[in-house]
Amino acid sequence: MNRRNHAGFSLLHVTVIVAVLGGLAATLYPLFHPHSTCGKQPQCLSNQKHCAIAMIQYSGDFDGILPASSRWMDEIHSYGLSERDYHDLAVPTGEYGYAFRKSASSLDTDKLESPASFILEFESNRKGRSASADLSALLRVSRHGPKSGVNVAFADGHVRSLSSPGGIVSIEDALVADRSAGPKP
Repeated sequence: MNRRNHAGFSLLHVTVIVAVLGGLAATLYPLFHPHSTCGKQPQCLSNQKHCAIAMIQYSGDFDGILPASSRWMDEIHSYGLSERDYHDLAVPTGEYGYAFRKSASSLDTDKLESPASFILEFESNRKGRSASADLSALLRVSRHGPKSGVNVAFADGHVRSLSSPGGIVSIEDALVADRSAGPKP
């Protein structure tokens, strides 16, 4: 019996090495891609829901009047919110990422035609505390990946992710519904 000594790796060795490297890569992936935001969208919706409920509570205490857009975060803070509720997890640390609708500033919610269609707060590219913006800013935000949408909070307290054109609930459809939901004349 003549055996030849082969210097090299067998198929079993290569398979084990590939499996170990694959496991290592899967373990280290989050360290190299910390800005992956698709998994953060549910937490962002939850944060916006907390803010929307706090705004409703605020308006209940102030005869239906919403907070002023220039200091809305400070005005609703005493309604059980923590500082992290004001931060969109998809933006860099230290930035906020939510904006209160400018035209809703000090608005009387009793005059809304349809609170379920009236947008109060939304994800925004505004970075400062108590940011406010008009609804045209909705069309410029895409934070949670190409197939997700823009998270918005409505005057009745529900939140929803609006998608880009062609989605289940498009931003344009929401804006049309929002226009008819505004204050009664």
